[in-house]
Amino acid sequence: MLSEEQSNPSEYFLQVAFYFSDDAISAWQGETINRLKVSQKNIAFNRFVNWKRQENEIAVFTLYANTYFSIPIQFDCIFDFTHPEVFYQGRFAVTQSIYEGWMPVDSIAQGHKHICILTFEEKVPELIKKLHYETNKHSKWKGNTQLLGLCNFKNLKAIVERIRLEE
Repeated sequence: MLSEEQSNPSEYFLQVAFYFSDDAISAWQGETINRLKVSQKNIAFNRFVNWKRQENEIAVFTLYANTYFSIPIQFDCIFDFTHPEVFYQGRFAVTQSIYEGWMPVDSIAQGHKHICILTFEEKVPELIKKLHYETNKHSKWKGNTQLLGLCNFKNLKAIVERIRLEE
């Protein structure tokens, strides 16, 4: 896996589609317990199935990653994909990753979707509350709502340029 310094700055971000209620996460925890064989139940598994949200944490759903990331990942910027001039700046970490929603792992795989646990130094920023709020295990998200990006502020300009080129 490439470090941030080895990666293309315009690819070093995660795109977030929605955030989960505690009940939805509980359903995914149950799914994880039921799907994994005993041999697959490792430290990442135990961390996720025993996780209870704290005031400074939130569970989000990320879309296809542009690059590989090792967990934990430190970021300091959340930006609005449609209006990137709207952003939150503050330290937080991606502390857990659940590959395709059911396999807890210590990385984020390029080209795949993940449930991620974000842990903030302070409270969860209001910008995240603009996302679709998912209360069910099977999402009702339609794909045409607010999207946010997670990145390091030093890469924001390169990321925005990439997004505009892809439009």
